[in-house]
Formats: sequence, C-alpha cells, structure tokens
Amino acid sequence: MNGRVGVRDVSPADVDVDFSQIFNHIYWSPPTVMLAGEARNGRYALFTDFIYLGLEADGTSPGPLAALSAEAKMNMVLWTFGGSYRVVDNGTATLDVLAGGRLWYLDTDLTVTGPLATREASGSKTWVDPLIGVAGNVALGNGFGLHGE
Repeated sequence: MNGRVGVRDVSPADVDVDFSQIFNHIYWSPPTVMLAGEARNGRYALFTDFIYLGLEADGTSPGPLAALSAEAKMNMVLWTFGGSYRVVDNGTATLDVLAGGRLWYLDTDLTVTGPLATREASGSKTWVDPLIGVAGNVALGNGFGLHGE
C-alpha cells in the first residue's frame, strides 16, 4: 500500500507499507472474512465475493518540543456481484461474458495525541464501480486446467 492518507482537518501523511507488513496490522475482532460463490443454471450464472478487512497501526514521532503519538484504524469492505452468460461450452473449454459491479467501503479513524491535546478525526467513503469482462476455462487433462478472468 503506497499513498497519502488524511482525514478532514488533519494533515495528510505518507503511507508506504509492504504486503508482508500489512498482515501484521490486521485486527481480528471482528474477524477478517473472505467469501466467494457462484450459482449456475444452464448457460446463466450469478456470482459474488465478499471481503471484510480491518487494519490498525500506531506509532510515535519525536517532535521539537514533545512527542506525538498516532493511532489509525481502517475498515474495508469489497463486495463483487454480477451475472454471466456462457457463450462457449465445447466440453474442453468454456467462455463466459460477465457483467456486474464492485462495491467499495472504506472507514478510517485517526487519533493524534500531543502534549496539550488529543485530536480525533474519522471519515468514510462508499462507491460502486461497474464490472464487465470475460472468464474462461480450458481442460488440460489428468485433472489439470487453466482458468482466467
């Protein structure tokens, strides 16, 4: 994760965290959840996947007169949903066309504590992106195959 994060009237801060470090910042209450499913009837199908992830981090930075400490918490929901139609099914390969959407929800809380005061800020954002694409499967034999989306 690389970028800048800020909430309302708190100045943005640079964030640069490797994937391996993100795992150390997951908080497990409520639990992190990943679910996926597909229901098919003939050439038609409905699909979904859902991810809930909570991250938290804290730190202290020495200032010219006194130290500042900060704690940040972020909750994220990704929910993908849609339908598909199978345009090719020849026994060895399949090709589906997909349409749907992906809902994003981010909620961030930030607390900064200094020698004279504690400031808290929070914010959230929700949006939906359209999703169109194709998915295919090819059987290679002996129980092996390729899948791509």
